[in-house]
Amino acid sequence: MPTFRLFATILICSALAVLLTACRQAAPLNESMQVTSDSESAVPDPSSSESGTDTAADAVVLDSMPVKLPTQNFQPGYAGSQACSECHESEYHSWHGSFHRSMTQVVSPKSMAAPIDDLYLASRGREYHFWEEAGEYWVEMVDPDWDLENKLQGVVKPSTEGPRVKRRIVMSTGSHHYQTYWVNGKRGNHLWQIPWIYHLEKQRWLPAEDVFLTPPVDYHRQAEWNDNCLTCHATHASTQYDAAEDRFVTMAAELGISCEYCHGPAQKHIELHRAKAADPEAAAVVEPALSPSGLDHQRSADVCGQCHSFHMLTSPLSMQNGLVFRPGDKLTDHRTLFSLDDEFVRSKVELIGGFWGDGTVRLAGREYSGMILSDCFQHGELSCTSCHSMHNYESPEDQLKPGFRSDEACLQCHTSMANDIPAHTHHAAESSGSRCYNCHMPHTSFGLFTAMRSHRIDSPTAAMTPESPRPNACNLCHNDQSLSWTASHLTDWYGQPQIKTNAFMDAHSISAVFLLSGDAVQRAVMAWNMGRKESMDASGSSWQVPLLAELLNDPYAMVRNTAWEALQNFPIPKSIQYDYIAAEPQRVEAQQTLLEFWKSSREFLPEERRQQVLQMADGNLNTQLIQQLLKAQDRRPIILPE
Repeated sequence: MPTFRLFATILICSALAVLLTACRQAAPLNESMQVTSDSESAVPDPSSSESGTDTAADAVVLDSMPVKLPTQNFQPGYAGSQACSECHESEYHSWHGSFHRSMTQVVSPKSMAAPIDDLYLASRGREYHFWEEAGEYWVEMVDPDWDLENKLQGVVKPSTEGPRVKRRIVMSTGSHHYQTYWVNGKRGNHLWQIPWIYHLEKQRWLPAEDVFLTPPVDYHRQAEWNDNCLTCHATHASTQYDAAEDRFVTMAAELGISCEYCHGPAQKHIELHRAKAADPEAAAVVEPALSPSGLDHQRSADVCGQCHSFHMLTSPLSMQNGLVFRPGDKLTDHRTLFSLDDEFVRSKVELIGGFWGDGTVRLAGREYSGMILSDCFQHGELSCTSCHSMHNYESPEDQLKPGFRSDEACLQCHTSMANDIPAHTHHAAESSGSRCYNCHMPHTSFGLFTAMRSHRIDSPTAAMTPESPRPNACNLCHNDQSLSWTASHLTDWYGQPQIKTNAFMDAHSISAVFLLSGDAVQRAVMAWNMGRKESMDASGSSWQVPLLAELLNDPYAMVRNTAWEALQNFPIPKSIQYDYIAAEPQRVEAQQTLLEFWKSSREFLPEERRQQVLQMADGNLNTQLIQQLLKAQDRRPIILPE
């Protein structure tokens, strides 16, 4: 990627950010958006006696603003997904059942996934009160616009207290793994995130600061929908920030990922078809709707890459005025794809953390950025639709085509291996080691509380980069084995060059070493893989417990959560209570309880295996080595920008 192009984009973004900040500081609030006082719910400001602050300013105020959602169907050429159902009923039905459709929704009793019934939540010194009233959902919280003004004045960590407001919850984002909610701000249809998410599987509310793989923070996360989330959570959206008025007039053709996001504007297509139905002779030629499956593999993949790539908009004005990419376009004409080769990316903690040291993207949801590095894409015809379908899918969970949860996905091209897969894999035919995707697409990406399959389809290798080495598929399953053990097999089976090892690498499990000494992503990925049934079948199901327990007090909340979730697959007492966002003393107590349980009930390994998994000859933990690895832990800050 041309470095100068990326730098130019960043400079433009920076200039716009300065302009936006200046306008916000200078412009008054629109009078129509003022809020009124609710004296019955006044909350005193504990700092007022010292600072002289007027306590009336800290009273709870009721949101008197009308609900202001992004204006929809503004763009000429867009018709909306409902119009597609007239002729494409089956496709409309399958799309309607997908998580793409429900990515962003107007909040209603039908779309609200979280229980809100006089609910009180607290995090980082702030309290939040949620309730339902006549089919509407409300929250009382510290005014997010007040927080913004503090930050604009250079206050990095605003007070836990502040003026409180009651705001109606107007929109939701997410419906697959978790859902988060938005309230209006005071500047047009500006939308602030309530800094909580509801995890659908856990059926639990969690602070937004604790759901991403980021360094621990004690400030309050503040996210805006209008200048961040809209590009991949709505169809053809534009920020439309009015600098003169200091207000947002954000627009979207449709909330969620609609038919037209992938097929392009449909209005002309619909009009031509209707004209043909009325008078076949007058409208003999009909412009077909664009189908990604009908494009060549690169342009087809580019449609998905609009969102499922690690990128920035090439022109920052695209977000302001409306994205100009249309299905069939070349993605790199509109998006600058991040690459570890770029010096700018390497200088940004929020970008470099998304890559393994060999340049493979490790941020979940950016599968396009992995796939385009694969030989199957560069020298073959691989595209997203080779395995996935937006309509003819087995499950909305991953939208794989029917039957493609097997080797069939790979054997459609690699036909010569179909008759004797074990000859290639050196594993039993029906074992997990003979599944193509377990070796060529291991779980080395992370996001949304889990490890996901890498879409950089390549072969396992024991050769590793010095910084942030990417775990190989062999040791993700055989996680009790050393790197030299893996290297020896890869040399014997596939003729790979033998790597240079040392006595330490020969003696110890590389997975255990990464689990304790790796960076935050390595620790999370290794913990998740240790909890897989396939890994436990290959490596045992006892020795991992005390090592995973070491992560229960990790600095990163997501590492702690991943380790605990992995431990649930081991035979540990259900009576051990642990909460990954509990205070440190409670976490340490659970950790010690788990270690004591393991000591009293562990299965002793054969003596020749103990050293590999960081045990002494007598079967006790090699605490000195474990502490050395923890002390050597890669503590560079990691941010995975989901």
